[in-house]
Amino acid sequence: MKLVLFGSKGQLGTELKTQLSKLYDIQAYSRDEVDITNESSVKHILYTLKPNIVINAAAYTNVEQSEQEKSSAVKINTDAVCHLASICEQIDALLIHYSTDYVFDGNKPSDYLETDQPNPINVYGSSKLGGENAIQASGCRHIIFRTSWVIGRQGKNFAKIILNLAQEKEALTVINDQLGAPTSVKLISKVTIEAVHSIQHNNTPWENGIYHLSSKGSTNWHEMATTMIAHASKISDLKFKTSIKNIKAINTEDYPSKVKRPLNSRLNINKLQAKLSFELPDWREDFICIINDILKEETIYEA
Repeated sequence: MKLVLFGSKGQLGTELKTQLSKLYDIQAYSRDEVDITNESSVKHILYTLKPNIVINAAAYTNVEQSEQEKSSAVKINTDAVCHLASICEQIDALLIHYSTDYVFDGNKPSDYLETDQPNPINVYGSSKLGGENAIQASGCRHIIFRTSWVIGRQGKNFAKIILNLAQEKEALTVINDQLGAPTSVKLISKVTIEAVHSIQHNNTPWENGIYHLSSKGSTNWHEMATTMIAHASKISDLKFKTSIKNIKAINTEDYPSKVKRPLNSRLNINKLQAKLSFELPDWREDFICIINDILKEETIYEA
């Protein structure tokens, strides 16, 4: 089983490379090594290596910046994915790709199913939906994992920003009316490995299509922040010291942002759970596990 991974130095790609390289023959490429928007470069690599599976963890993920740099977001999240899927179809490789809860508008009162109609309300979500549509139209064999609120040790994310601010400020304001579930890169990698293993050994069949991938349960950004800081403060052997005295909960409408975000990002994970040999964890379990990893770093995040 030969694998190719794109985006190997990103938040998710770093974890995928670490875990997959323990088990499989994998060739991993970072953005500096291969620009996935360069179709000829990608085609040369894939035609030369002829992998069984291509894993695309490369993406434009800055939601705020996407509004000002729409062409860049579309180029990476839609156009590059389109030619990647086309090449995978030509060489008969399975494409594993990662999308987002932001393809939905957040107006549904319950968990989103894979079959619900997407309706993105920002450029980032629209560009990621374009990638999904391109894959499905290409005819290639594919698995698309829609994830939510991804958190890892690498890069910039909500958890690292809050932990950093908690060491500098006495008060924070955090949104409490956007619902969803954090998903660690460790969990995404674990699910990806199980999918690859099942495909390699012809175990539980994975049909072409979209699978929602997140931890169980539901929370909001404010609850995540208070949970995280309370946990970090209890670990005596860490250098982490917080001066936080108050974490105020506010509504989305009271938070200054030029980007619309869905109020409901809850994903129904029953379709994915039926494929797995393990139980997807509660969000608290998965969240605390990745927070422990982040807290072990020398530096959490420098703004």
